[in-house]
Amino acid sequence: MKIAPHCPGCWNISNNCYWEGCNSCNFRTCCTEKQIDHCGYCDDFPCERYKGWASGSEVYKKAMEYLLSFKQNKSVLTNEKTDEERRARIYPVILSEYNIAWPEWYKEEKLRLEQLIGVDNIVCIHHIGSTAVPDLTAKPTIDIILEIKENTDLENLRQSLFSHKYICLREDALTIPTPPPHMMFLKGYLENGFAERVYHIHVRYPNDDDSRDKILFRDYLIDYPDAAKEYAMLKRGLLKNYKNDRNGYTVAKSTFINKIINLAKTITE
Repeated sequence: MKIAPHCPGCWNISNNCYWEGCNSCNFRTCCTEKQIDHCGYCDDFPCERYKGWASGSEVYKKAMEYLLSFKQNKSVLTNEKTDEERRARIYPVILSEYNIAWPEWYKEEKLRLEQLIGVDNIVCIHHIGSTAVPDLTAKPTIDIILEIKENTDLENLRQSLFSHKYICLREDALTIPTPPPHMMFLKGYLENGFAERVYHIHVRYPNDDDSRDKILFRDYLIDYPDAAKEYAMLKRGLLKNYKNDRNGYTVAKSTFINKIINLAKTITE
């Protein structure tokens, strides 16, 4: 990857590293894809790509000095050995009672996505997950299925959202199995925790089985409140063991979720 030739270095611009105003920096792209705030959080720092950037210049020396110092201090201040441990601490599983504002947050984000991506590239957009079910206890994260046309330019899609502070996860950065085009966007993940509004944008192609299952699950919980109550009890019970293990929390719910999806299919078929 090649750094934009006009780049004078973050230290010269803002007396800080990883300046968020620059959307052409490939180091910033790398950091956002790894869900870290700057190179000092990376286990591979200083990587060969970083060491090859303007090696020997004053900008390079100052940035390297700062980042190495940051990495050393981070290691001393916490017992975290990896970025994964850090993310588990600052992005725990949080359960909230139903918030009547959630449907409006979805509508506002849907409009924003249509404006950024263009309606010509979008097949449909769905609000899924627990925040889409009235009165259900949920992680306060708005899950959205973004169904795009198969001829959509994925790089243009990534750039359109990346430039508006969405974090793009692709391929190896995805921690759970994800159908084609194997892409997800996160929004609301701040340096030290969550923003008030957090979004997960699940990018899908039309006629995707996983999308259909998620919509079936949502609709069943809406139509059968007793099942929603059972799901809420399950989540509260899992919280004590999985507060800092989001993937484990998701896996632990899978048996119940699959049961409900199968019930929903028997009704719709």
